[in-house]
Amino acid sequence: MHYRMTCPHCNTALRGPSDAGAVSIICPDCLSRMPNPATAGGVALTGGSVMGFPVDCETRRRLETLGHALAATLLWLVAMGIVFVVLATMPLYVLKAFFKAGG
Repeated sequence: MHYRMTCPHCNTALRGPSDAGAVSIICPDCLSRMPNPATAGGVALTGGSVMGFPVDCETRRRLETLGHALAATLLWLVAMGIVFVVLATMPLYVLKAFFKAGG
């Protein structure tokens, strides 16, 4: 059985096992330490360690999102570069005729 909680520092939704015996847990986003809601009154049920949430999936998801944003930005920059190169190499009389005709 799992419990759900929100990190009081960064408001990230966390989910952890209710049978974990850690007195405190560490948020994978902001790395802040907070009391484990699965413990009774601050006393660990099965020990006194610190439990960290698995960050593999969250980190992978964030890196994928960052990669997509970087790829889109790079694609936009390449497209703008191509437009500027075409406009720069076009003769001036063609540009004047294009803008005079209303595009």
